[in-house]
Amino acid sequence: LKSKPVVLVTGAAGFIGFHTALELHRQGDVVIGLDNLNHYYDVRLKYKRIALLQENGMRSMIQGDVCDEALLIQILDEGKVTHVIHLAAQ
Repeated sequence: LKSKPVVLVTGAAGFIGFHTALELHRQGDVVIGLDNLNHYYDVRLKYKRIALLQENGMRSMIQGDVCDEALLIQILDEGKVTHVIHLAAQ
């Protein structure tokens, strides 16, 4: 029995990250979203995207920064991450 991929998607509340996370989740992957929810553009839009991800069954969304090494190590280890899609950008 093959286990499902566990994918960390950085920038998951952004436009591309949101759509990537949603599609991976729909395909059956376990998705962990990471976003720092900065004010580069309207944060309300980012919160709406997070709500849509959660409404579609994605439960793991972490507010944090990809530059936080300790947080990344924790997510990768505890989440048993098999893949990373790095879309966090500004």
